[in-house]
Amino acid sequence: MTAVAIAAPSIFYHRPRHVARYASHGKASWMTETSANKPRGAPASGFPGQGAFGLALRVHQALVAGEQSAWVYWQMSEGSAVAEQTLTNDTLQANSPKYVALKHYARYIRPGGQRAPVTVSGSTDVVASAYVNAATGSLTWVILNGSASTQSITIEIPGTAAASYDLVRSRDGSLWQASTLQPSSAQLAFSLAGYGVATVSASTGAPDPIFANGFE
Repeated sequence: MTAVAIAAPSIFYHRPRHVARYASHGKASWMTETSANKPRGAPASGFPGQGAFGLALRVHQALVAGEQSAWVYWQMSEGSAVAEQTLTNDTLQANSPKYVALKHYARYIRPGGQRAPVTVSGSTDVVASAYVNAATGSLTWVILNGSASTQSITIEIPGTAAASYDLVRSRDGSLWQASTLQPSSAQLAFSLAGYGVATVSASTGAPDPIFANGFE
């Protein structure tokens, strides 16, 4: 008999009682048909808002609290302007805030990756997750700042540090800003703007071409 995963087409399947149900079957669960996020960046009102930051936070919640093995938005694009059901369109392409929110995960967390435990201390506004891929030798962190103020971030590097790490940061009005981090005393340090998202990654293997260069 072929093993199949369980598709969970609703945010409600991230609730603890539902996680226990599909975990008891030994199946992976995929979050599908996600939508309803507005084509904007930081929360316009309330928290986490229905824009790109809210989307990034909901991916985090699905992967961490919901223990999902895959996360799929309703639709990549269509002929009209970006709407609740789409991530981008043929005009914005890789410059759509919602597209970039997902790219912070999908560019670096590739098939075969496994989520690793993370402990966040010093702030209740910052959340983080980490992913290891044994096949590519990659280690990736995704960090979100849930406050309106800039936060100082320090990552403790487990094991042997790489020579350098890729850092990509996005905030409202400034998307996918790439730079390089050099480790110091087994730590990585940087700042993260209010309602910002950061991805930090290092890999000893060949990069996956998906999401590598703009809109692909």
